[in-house]
Amino acid sequence: SSEIYDPQNRSWSPGPSMLKARREHTATALADGRILVVGGRRGSASLESVEVYNPNNMGWSQLAPMETGRRGHTTTLLTGGRVLVAGGGGALSVNSSEVYDPSGDVWTRTDTLLGPRRDHTATLLRTGNVVISGGRGGLVAPLKRTEIYDPFAGSWAGRAALSEARWGHLGIPLSDGAVLVIGGYNLAGQSMSSAELFDAPSRRWTQTTPMAGSARWGHAATSLSDGRVLVTGGVTGVSMRLASAEIFDPSIGAWSPTPDMALIRDQHTATLMADGRVLVAGGWDGVRSMSETEVFNPEVNSWTAAVSMSQPRWGHTATTLLDGRVLVAGGVSAGDLPTDTAEIFMPDTGAWIEAAPMSRPRDGHTATLLEDGRLLVIGGVGVNGESLDSAEIYDPITGLWSDAGVMVEPRRRHTATLLSDGRVLVVAGSRDGVSPLASAELYSPSEGRWTSAGSISDARWGHVAILLPEGGVMVAGGFGFNILRSVETYTPAGGGWSSGESAVKLRQVVPACASGRVCIV
Repeated sequence: SSEIYDPQNRSWSPGPSMLKARREHTATALADGRILVVGGRRGSASLESVEVYNPNNMGWSQLAPMETGRRGHTTTLLTGGRVLVAGGGGALSVNSSEVYDPSGDVWTRTDTLLGPRRDHTATLLRTGNVVISGGRGGLVAPLKRTEIYDPFAGSWAGRAALSEARWGHLGIPLSDGAVLVIGGYNLAGQSMSSAELFDAPSRRWTQTTPMAGSARWGHAATSLSDGRVLVTGGVTGVSMRLASAEIFDPSIGAWSPTPDMALIRDQHTATLMADGRVLVAGGWDGVRSMSETEVFNPEVNSWTAAVSMSQPRWGHTATTLLDGRVLVAGGVSAGDLPTDTAEIFMPDTGAWIEAAPMSRPRDGHTATLLEDGRLLVIGGVGVNGESLDSAEIYDPITGLWSDAGVMVEPRRRHTATLLSDGRVLVVAGSRDGVSPLASAELYSPSEGRWTSAGSISDARWGHVAILLPEGGVMVAGGFGFNILRSVETYTPAGGGWSSGESAVKLRQVVPACASGRVCIV
């Protein structure tokens, strides 16, 4: 489920559900104000599915899935608007990382981590690089290892290790460019009170003053408007949950206590609102999922109760929208089950509305924004595991879905690219989830019909499709009957395909940093 809290009205109410129930996922605010929800867990299965919440039409849309199902991963918004997803995994930690480009709804593999890890932290530095620290490489043992990702080179490099191995900790960027790491679990399986600082210029860690109140994990940490850091709740010892909170002041390197919250909680969220207050929502008190919320005001150093959410939840996400509201999504509700219900507040009417569902369930499909603002959803996998040949269009003005005809061929894991003339080019994919397709087709929104666009030389799925400056589309890499290095280009004017030079190595192709070029990373 998801819910939105409005600070002015201080109210929660149900709204449209997410497309898939999930817990232990991540939520990232994109540059355009949408909220990207990635992976997570449903039962014992780690999810590769991705969806996005659009506050303009108050609806959820399915996006292209990741290559790997993940929980315990991190997502970081990079300079330029792309999103880096690192580590996590399912039963075992993974060392893979992927980059999502919201402009084309495309995932690409990037360089692998130096080793598998999950439950680590990832923090964006002022340089545009990303530092990740700690986590677990196996089932329990924590890590000291630190790595830095360079988005321009698309590579990871090892750096000085943490002073103490830890997982389940939190990493917060400070106003001076440093990174503060707080608490977590240590090698002995104990909660930690220690904190460390990462200095970006020297790329080294130094220990700072430990928390004054309690050792804790499962806590939340929030950067306040004045540069201080608020830490709330969590678990100390083996299972003692906390109501305590404290504040770190980086200018003097010291911690000071605040009044306790009204309730003990861990696995909650603490979100900075536009007015500088912090909203604490949900969590687990050792017996039940919680719906209660409270607000911390740093100006007067006090807590006040807020209206409870309509559903209890822990392991959820909370994100501040551009208009100041807070979107809470997913998590575990009553009965230890993940929830997919949603709540949306309409500030102009004070009412809540539900977003219309698609005509049929699907995943592994594509979603392409058309020139007129409508959204074209294509193909994917149906409820019985079959590939779909159907397509539908969402109109944000009416809030309704309409049929967009039947494709020439059912497909999943394909690409869909908006051409300069307004048509959409759909390329390859798979019909059964294993065997690649070579066919391509075009959708004309003005005519509402599908036509064949010929075939590529190498059947493939999991490839990338990039709109070139001159209007053509380059298709590269992916999987055929092995990993492909071939490149092919579609020219809309002539309606034909031509082969290009192969990639030197078996890598993915991503849009370049410099306009008009394409980089191999």
